[in-house]
Amino acid sequence: MKRTLSVLLIALTIPLNAQPATEKFDLARAITREAERFAENNRFSHPVGNSQVASSGRSDWSRVRTLAAGTKVIVTVQGVKYFSRYVVAADDAEITVLNFVDPALPYDVRRVLLGLASRQPAYFAISQQPEVFVDGNVRVDPEGVFVGGQKATTLERLVERFATHEITEIRAYPGQAGSTFMGNFGGLFALGGAIAGIVGGGMLGHRQFAHHKALGATLGAAGGYVVGISTGFGIMAIGGAFREDVIYRAP
Repeated sequence: MKRTLSVLLIALTIPLNAQPATEKFDLARAITREAERFAENNRFSHPVGNSQVASSGRSDWSRVRTLAAGTKVIVTVQGVKYFSRYVVAADDAEITVLNFVDPALPYDVRRVLLGLASRQPAYFAISQQPEVFVDGNVRVDPEGVFVGGQKATTLERLVERFATHEITEIRAYPGQAGSTFMGNFGGLFALGGAIAGIVGGGMLGHRQFAHHKALGATLGAAGGYVVGISTGFGIMAIGGAFREDVIYRAP
């Protein structure tokens, strides 16, 4: 009797254990197969993330190399922003800029160095300039920058170089990059709006004030000027004329 019960229990146990094991194996194999297929398709349809980032970084830095000398920029290096820098030149390794933050720096020095940067950017490529450059009352030589014979500053204080790998972002000040219609001609919108406002407001005020036409024309012109120039600047703002242009952002 005991032997019969044992055989019966074994017979009942085998199907119960075998069937779930078979189902579990099939499910796992199906999941694995689908995962492999998804990974394979995704590998061919999307580039590797690092390659995308590297390609994007190289593309963005190409814009930095094409910035015109004298372009006013904000350079961010490892979270620190350097405002009011003026581009001299840039290559794959670094960007060279002029630092005119010091308010005591004479205007003639700014003018002469910006002109020199646009004509001879290689002049700032080395730490010690081998030649003397004179423009009006400004003289630049290995000893420093002189105005009217008096030493104003040194090039070491004005010329800065930032390594490409340390830069996290470069922005051009509004209207500096010259990349938008609003940036190039935005002032015409404000000027045109102001003129239209003065003329239109003056005519309207002249008609509305029956006994004080001169006063009406004056008030109308003033109101039209405010409305017109506000509209012009509003159009410029919508067009991005006042937005800083992101030239480069590190991957």
